Amino acid sequence: MFKIKDSFYIVDLPGYGYAEVPEFQKFAWKEFMAEYMTQRKTLKVLFHLLDSRHGPGREDREIMKQVSKTLPSRTKYVVVLTKSDKNTKGKTKRNSGKVTDKVMETVRAAMKENGLGNTPILLTSAESKLGRDKIWRYMRLAAQS
Repeated sequence: MFKIKDSFYIVDLPGYGYAEVPEFQKFAWKEFMAEYMTQRKTLKVLFHLLDSRHGPGREDREIMKQVSKTLPSRTKYVVVLTKSDKNTKGKTKRNSGKVTDKVMETVRAAMKENGLGNTPILLTSAESKLGRDKIWRYMRLAAQS
């Protein structure tokens, strides 16, 4: 297979936080993710999507722990807070998204607990396109490496 210059692949790994599957399936996904992070030499950026209305759950904290232990230093880790437009009443073009202080503190605390304190946090919204340019910036870095 040949590679087109500046091309990249987007791989969507299972989000098992809210999945209604047996525990053995969640365990298998965790194992797969750990193997993927360590074995995939071309992995440049790992985006960890969190619902900004709720912050990190137990599984998200486990993912952060796994990332801190197994993600190679050559791979950038980025926390993406999705649905940030759902937290703001009376949205305007200038104020298309916000995350509550409580959620942001919880995210930062989870990152700090797991030695990921300098991880970038991006606010995003599919509806308002908030954060889209920042996501693309990280994808461009991956394509150019």
